[in-house]
Amino acid sequence: MTRELYKITVEYMPPSVVADWEKRLSEHIRKTPATPFPEPPPKPHRTEYHVAVHGNFGNSAINDATTLALSAVVGSEDSWERFQAIVTGVEYIGSVAVTESLEA
Repeated sequence: MTRELYKITVEYMPPSVVADWEKRLSEHIRKTPATPFPEPPPKPHRTEYHVAVHGNFGNSAINDATTLALSAVVGSEDSWERFQAIVTGVEYIGSVAVTESLEA
């Protein structure tokens, strides 16, 4: 059985990192409102995930691969917005052969 292998790049921001930065920003504004905040916003985390999909081709396969990658990196679809998760890259690697064992 062959599957299409993709490398998916996902960027996401853990809510705790954003909350911590916003807390420090609020404290800085409260203490010294006329001075610029010296700390830039946190950079998103970036991870690459390899996904092999079967049965679909073209855009449908890419959609399946990105859905699987996002679910694996940040969890269920409900948490994608909370983590500000986005797919920043999709690279087609090629077809791979997968053998499934009948042994349990």
